[in-house]
Amino acid sequence: MERIVLEVKPETARRWRMKSRKVKQAAIPNIDRLLNIWLDSQEEELWPFLERLRRDAEYKGFNDDILANILNEP
Repeated sequence: MERIVLEVKPETARRWRMKSRKVKQAAIPNIDRLLNIWLDSQEEELWPFLERLRRDAEYKGFNDDILANILNEP
């Protein structure tokens, strides 16, 4: 793996720092996969791309409650 630096809002950075090493390590492959999907897409704007992914996931049964549970896992 290679390291890159992304600028995020202070609250996002604080919440990331509060997560355990294990949670961060588990999240990194998913973040990498999401970033690659976006980079490979024809869409230049991230938000419309993420909205399309959200709609597709919701259609397949994934919802905000499931996401909240995942994000709040220790």
